[in-house]
Amino acid sequence: MSAKKRGPSPSHRESASTALAGTPSRLAVFVIVAGIGALFVPAVAEKTLRMDLVALWTGVAGAGAAVALLATRSSRRPRLGGSLAWVLFLVWTLLASVLSGRVWAALSGDPTNRLGWMTLAALTAIALASAAARTSVVPLLRRYAWVVVSTESVYALIHLAVTGDTVRGGTLPNSSDLGIAIALLLPWVVPPAHEATRPERLVRFASAGLALFALGAIRSRAALVVVGLWAVLAMATRWRAPARSKAAALAVLVLVAIGGLSVLPGHFLEADSALPLGGRVAMWTQGLVAAAQRPLTGWGPDAYWPASAAVRTPEMAAAGHSVLLGPNAADPHNFLVWILVSTGVVGLMLWFWYITSAVRAWWVDRSDHDARAAGASVVCALVLGLYAPLDLHVLPVLAVMVGLCARPGGDRALLSRLPQGWREQAAAAGLAVVALASAVYALNAVCRAPYDIIGEDRSPALASGAARMSALWPFDARMAYLSALHAGWAATDDPGAGWQDADMQGLTRAVRVDRRDPFYALERARAVKYFMGTPAEVDSAFAEAFKRYPAYPIARAEYAQYLAETGRYDEARVQLDLISAIDDPEPTRENAVEAAEAILEEAGK
Repeated sequence: MSAKKRGPSPSHRESASTALAGTPSRLAVFVIVAGIGALFVPAVAEKTLRMDLVALWTGVAGAGAAVALLATRSSRRPRLGGSLAWVLFLVWTLLASVLSGRVWAALSGDPTNRLGWMTLAALTAIALASAAARTSVVPLLRRYAWVVVSTESVYALIHLAVTGDTVRGGTLPNSSDLGIAIALLLPWVVPPAHEATRPERLVRFASAGLALFALGAIRSRAALVVVGLWAVLAMATRWRAPARSKAAALAVLVLVAIGGLSVLPGHFLEADSALPLGGRVAMWTQGLVAAAQRPLTGWGPDAYWPASAAVRTPEMAAAGHSVLLGPNAADPHNFLVWILVSTGVVGLMLWFWYITSAVRAWWVDRSDHDARAAGASVVCALVLGLYAPLDLHVLPVLAVMVGLCARPGGDRALLSRLPQGWREQAAAAGLAVVALASAVYALNAVCRAPYDIIGEDRSPALASGAARMSALWPFDARMAYLSALHAGWAATDDPGAGWQDADMQGLTRAVRVDRRDPFYALERARAVKYFMGTPAEVDSAFAEAFKRYPAYPIARAEYAQYLAETGRYDEARVQLDLISAIDDPEPTRENAVEAAEAILEEAGK
């Protein structure tokens, strides 16, 4: 066989895969810190602040990775299978953002999720940097992944022992996040036989067992099943050991998992009160209904909440189509539904094209142990992503693994037909766009984070700064809403300082720049009612909320209370009849319904 057919020599492959000559170690450390560091961003109680902190981390990591790649010679940047498909997916997602009616929210993501177009740009840069420094990233993962897995597992078990809380997962906000993080890192915990001594392998095996125990103890059921199946498959097909040793190791892992499940007896088989399987199916169905209304471009990234609200009518709700909707239910718990709702059928097809091209390129090196480990990480995470949210806390780690999976091939033949100068200029321009988007994403988060927490004690002192930040980011509906809330508290503290007008202006701006989100419309209607707007103004404000969410239970209940309080009894009864069959045990709604019913009963209506 000729040298050409055999492929490049090992030394040539090593030099070609080390993309940044002279700096691979520094870039590798940066990639590892950028990916795994997101797991340790403080899990503060206020969810929007927590997401802004993770967004800040991700944006800085993405901008740094893109700048590092721009600083290299074009010949040393990774050229990977699936690149064209992914670029087209990003372009289409950007178009969907522009056409969504919620442009900035689509670019930066929902406040409680932060998975917008700029997030995808930052994750792309992290994945490219991981691919560029693959030969240095892999040894670092082999050396330290077990430390991260052990630390997270021990932290989760300590938290469970102290509080009895099975929701929190290590340093992460919930057990699903911990399950995905462990699924991403576990294939790197146990090294190949030739890379570690027997004591080292025993330590890594103990780390894997500890992870399975922790997953069982904190009720991360889907992750326990997926990771357990991977462990069985890996031992059966890849572990070079006698059958008796494999059986013994498998028995130990099973016993460890059972031991974790027995920490809280019976809880593993109980229904998940937060969101059982039936609730997930309802969310997926609601997402498909929303996608059918805008099948071409979708509703823009991270639009599950406003998109599902827009198509949920009182008739649908009364017919038994019960689903949890609200500002804190921003993810459909299935990444394919997220893509379909966000980008439409075209975006989903482009994503499948990317996956097909990337897998074809990866398949060439499937016998390589490192390629298999990275592939197992990605597959386990994506399988879990069909049932649970792929949260921003774990997405940088997933981006690192995607970069390690990436191989030359796939659509490179299409790109090779373009003149080399064009390819280099296009690649540089793309990296510059990614760097800029990541930097803006981080800057937006750092400007907003100080104002995420609202309160009587904090807000009067923060109102002026929030107003300046809102003026600096005029298209950020979340920042406009925060400025309004801080101004509202300031108006309570100093009624004559004009804060009441600032409150209304902030809410009006939030409603104007995000033409989809029903919550902002409801908050404005509440403010118009509170500040004694005319009946026509109040009616118009609530009508905007109903336009965005026809079956909005809380909004209809509060509107019914307002109608009853102003003597419009027949109209109040109409609203109460509309929501009587809607299953929504929200205390605010129940209080408003009870108040309206009491007024109607007193009036003999």
